[in-house]
Amino acid sequence: MNIYSKILIPLDGSKLAEVALPYAERLAAKFDADLILLGVQGTVVGESIIPASQLETIKTNTLRYLEQKASMLREKGIKAYAEIRIDDNASGIIDYARTNNVDQIVIATHGRSGLKRWVLGSTADRVLRGTEKPILLIRVKEGSPDVAEKDLFRRVTVPLDGSEEAEKIIPHLERLAARFQMEVILLQVITETTFLEPIAYGTAYRYVPVAEEVIDLRKKNAAAYLDTIKERLEALGIVVRTMVVLGDAGSGIIDTAQQTDSGLVAMTTHGRSGIKRWAYGSVADKVLHAGTTPLLLVRTVP
Repeated sequence: MNIYSKILIPLDGSKLAEVALPYAERLAAKFDADLILLGVQGTVVGESIIPASQLETIKTNTLRYLEQKASMLREKGIKAYAEIRIDDNASGIIDYARTNNVDQIVIATHGRSGLKRWVLGSTADRVLRGTEKPILLIRVKEGSPDVAEKDLFRRVTVPLDGSEEAEKIIPHLERLAARFQMEVILLQVITETTFLEPIAYGTAYRYVPVAEEVIDLRKKNAAAYLDTIKERLEALGIVVRTMVVLGDAGSGIIDTAQQTDSGLVAMTTHGRSGIKRWAYGSVADKVLHAGTTPLLLVRTVP
């Protein structure tokens, strides 16, 4: 099964937004997928409605820019197409992805105009919450578009919490790793809250550290769980390592990705335990904003 038949990349005309383009191009080439270059133009600036004549000019210029990029990609053998939608930024992306059966959205996390808001502001939050499509977020430092040198598809860190929802990243992982010959780092973070246990203290409870043997057992159980996933992937010829770390979930993911020189972190946006919080809570926010590694988010419906 080819999970990437149609890939969408929103572009706003900035160089920083275009940083995501090489990654989308590589995906499209590996999976022989259609690559849609999408421009989204709103009808209002501030509290003023854009005049129809001016809006038409903007559409023409935007489409010309997108078509130039698409033409360059077609010369490389990529099936690239230019599209423009008149809509709110987030709604335009979400609606296009849904109505056109897009399999993957690829977007840079910075852009001097629209894309900065898409990922770091309310629009990005609406896209992440409003779409069920996998999203590949390419992190870019402000003013530094030259990040595409890192090989995104060489090694990937995959946080798992033991839930079925978290494991729904695995089919995506199988196909990506097989196509790109990626090394996979399976990670489980045993969070600090599991180091404590409640003890009755009068009419209340106090938390005391658990015994060292309990922590060791949890580490062994986590390692055994990851080994079952490892065997499944190794049966497909994929190179896999497993890691169990103790501490804060967000920091554990970020540090592991950096220490292993991973080009990508891949995870689902729901999970009954840790992953659910990681996706839309403080941990996911930390992974996205404090980390520097590109992030693949696959949303699961609880």
